[in-house]
Amino acid sequence: MLKNTRNIDLVGMKKIESRSCPLPDEVLVKIISYLPAKAFFKFLPVCKTIYHLSSDSQFLLSQSYNNKAISGFFIHSDNILRSFILIDSYAGVPRSNLEFLSDSGAKILGSAGGLVFVLLNKNGWFDASTSGICVYNPARGTRCWLPSPPDEESSISSHSKESSSFSLTSLYNGHSYSFKSLIAGMDGTLNNTHSINVGSSRRPLPDDLLAEILSYLPAKTFFRLLSVCKTFRQLSSDSHFLLSQSNHNNVISGFFPHRRNISGPFFLIDPYAGVPRSSLQFLCSSKAIILGSEGGLVFVLHRKGGALCVYNPARGTRCQLPSPPSEYCTWGGIAVRFMNDGDGVTKGYKLVYLSRTPEGSSLHRCQVYDSFARVWTMDKELDFGRKELHLEHPVVCDDVVFWASSHSESYERIDHYVVAFDVRKERTQIIPLPKEAAVACFDTIGIAKWEGKSLCLIHYDMYTWVFALWLLRKTNDGPPGWAKAHEVSLELMGFREPSYVSFIMLSEVATTTLLVFTIQSEAYSYDIKDGELKKLASSEIYFAKLIPYSNTLRPCGEQEELNVPGSFFLVDPYAGVPRSSLEFLSYRKVVILGSAGGLVFVLRYKDHALCVYNPARGTRCQLPSPPSKYWTWGGIGIAVRFMNDGDGVTKGYKLVYLLRTPAGSSFHRCQVYDSSARVWTMDKELDFGRMELHLEHPVVCDDVVFWASSHSLSNERIDHYVVAFDVRKERTQIIPLPKEAAVACFDTIGIGKWEGKSLCLIHYKMCTRVFGLWLLRKTNDGPPGWVRVHEVSLGQIGFRELPIVSSVILSEVATTTLLVFTIQNEAYSYDIKDGKLKKMASLGCHYPPLIPYSNTLRPCGEEEELLETTR
Repeated sequence: MLKNTRNIDLVGMKKIESRSCPLPDEVLVKIISYLPAKAFFKFLPVCKTIYHLSSDSQFLLSQSYNNKAISGFFIHSDNILRSFILIDSYAGVPRSNLEFLSDSGAKILGSAGGLVFVLLNKNGWFDASTSGICVYNPARGTRCWLPSPPDEESSISSHSKESSSFSLTSLYNGHSYSFKSLIAGMDGTLNNTHSINVGSSRRPLPDDLLAEILSYLPAKTFFRLLSVCKTFRQLSSDSHFLLSQSNHNNVISGFFPHRRNISGPFFLIDPYAGVPRSSLQFLCSSKAIILGSEGGLVFVLHRKGGALCVYNPARGTRCQLPSPPSEYCTWGGIAVRFMNDGDGVTKGYKLVYLSRTPEGSSLHRCQVYDSFARVWTMDKELDFGRKELHLEHPVVCDDVVFWASSHSESYERIDHYVVAFDVRKERTQIIPLPKEAAVACFDTIGIAKWEGKSLCLIHYDMYTWVFALWLLRKTNDGPPGWAKAHEVSLELMGFREPSYVSFIMLSEVATTTLLVFTIQSEAYSYDIKDGELKKLASSEIYFAKLIPYSNTLRPCGEQEELNVPGSFFLVDPYAGVPRSSLEFLSYRKVVILGSAGGLVFVLRYKDHALCVYNPARGTRCQLPSPPSKYWTWGGIGIAVRFMNDGDGVTKGYKLVYLLRTPAGSSFHRCQVYDSSARVWTMDKELDFGRMELHLEHPVVCDDVVFWASSHSLSNERIDHYVVAFDVRKERTQIIPLPKEAAVACFDTIGIGKWEGKSLCLIHYKMCTRVFGLWLLRKTNDGPPGWVRVHEVSLGQIGFRELPIVSSVILSEVATTTLLVFTIQNEAYSYDIKDGKLKKMASLGCHYPPLIPYSNTLRPCGEEEELLETTR
């Protein structure tokens, strides 16, 4: 019955037919029939195919046959149900069905094979026309009336006079089972274990076989099963299962269109594949250059910083690779050769990173990375010919990587070719095209794999509108040759005029091969076997190249981490934030102004609305608009002072909303919001000094808010300072830094709380690589002063160079204080008490400021609503 549906099946039938070990439909149905009833019902929302099985009589009988172990007992008195006891934690009977059996006054005669036989008297819940013997399936909530016995009146009257016994005989597997009326056993699941064991008690399905079966599922379908049981969720983090799934799902699922390193919208060609929208938005943004994709992994180059990273869009994970020895990062391309470890699972890979040398000669910089050893094993300049190459679409056959030529960099007439690079021998070979495939001005060539083995050359002749397919044949002596295998005409496909084809490739799907090509902004596929033409998608980019993508669960590497836009990272392993909340906050829909007490305050781009969010709870509340709106992006900050109501619980808060005035003077617009009264209580212009402020990280001590200066707004030499704003007195004070903490050109300052009470100044002096910590001391007369309390040297904790520290704050964790700082795109923490240095995360950009966040359940306000209503 699976073939008669176009909906999602268990393994994606269109994919699995092309594999070496396909699972027949009857085998899939047989496997599902071993599921317990409760587990099967959890599968119903997965797809319509499974839902159809719930009404297939053959499947239902097979499931009942494979699930014969006793799941529970009916406790009754005089055949009237009193209670039901489960002995199998994985069995489940809807409570409404049990209540019906007890409330209707039905007399339980017995149970067999999951069916319960009851007797309903004429004076019972039903009328005379529905009285008699009825058979129920409590698990499915269904019933069926049996024909009346030959002597119905005597039978019923006998039951009404005395409690007689009723005997059932059910033939299962050649054995007869008799059930007495005292305790009737009801069949359901298999055994009393702590994980779902798919199989009968006599013929259990081994766990390794179950994992092998599930590894044939497409990524999208597998994610839908995670809520079924803990066993499936554990598989989602099992590296061997993820690798096995990627090996079984290696057909092309979709394409990334791009031209000149500009990516267009991703489009799918496999209806069973799925990629989270957040992953696609990041990969298709202008921040990353997609170099290539293989085995479900996407390799990108970050425009800012030049970091080389590998992503899995299906799982939303990433891993940064070590920097190549020679960084020729412009117009580069990659090819991936997965390595088999002997058990059929390809764990590691070798990455060939090819980039053109700046001189533009025939030499290319070729570098090879070994993922298993995490080192670059080769860095050479090799001859790849005098023409440009189609770097976005290499073809890997065993240890050889092929690229097709694109166009010449000079006006010199150079024939097209295919270049082969042997990864083991570290040498290249130029393979000329066949004479019949001479490339004219507007012709196009591409390469692909034919039947998963041979290299195939695709030549489109614009003059004749014909695609010609040539297979590469190796010879014992002499260079390899070409043999024509197929021809396809655009005219026979239905095109009425000659068209310029900008890109061509082959895609093997199920039992056929698709010829994929682009004409202007349209992508088409042509089924070589069936002769069917299909329009795949319309792209925003004209004459785009296509980078194929396979939807798999392959891990990115040992140091894999979640790829959350905006580079939010946790320092507390017990904290957790829903990914949907982080994705919303990280998109360019909002500006994060600051965070305090688990609340995140943002400004929406669309309508300049000021909102407060709780990411942990997924809630939000919109605040009233401030009295004065100077929308100068980058010159806005907030600080929060929580108010104690006397019982130790801080319910309301005062929000200090600071904006830089458009004139760029020392005055800032300072507005204060009272959350209890839901009104803005202050709107003044106050002097906050002549320098920019670190608005993203204020420090609140009682009723005073502190900010540290950042840089000068003019070319005038101004010493750094800390500015204090008293919320109650509504006035500011400029506090100069200590003379020993004079800030030089590349120095960095920040502020934090020391032991939850005193203000602490952190000064990083780059020339000495030393962090100096100073506490603010109030004096009875005169301005406050500073006292040095600690020093930390980067040289003593392992740094050998002179790094530029872009952000520095203090974080109190448990019984110690962490010094948190960023160097380029890395975040580190240093335990001041224990002296331990720890790398916290790799960030998505260089020199970013950090906004701290606490994971709490604090309400956003009285008019709180779910975050989903805003998306």
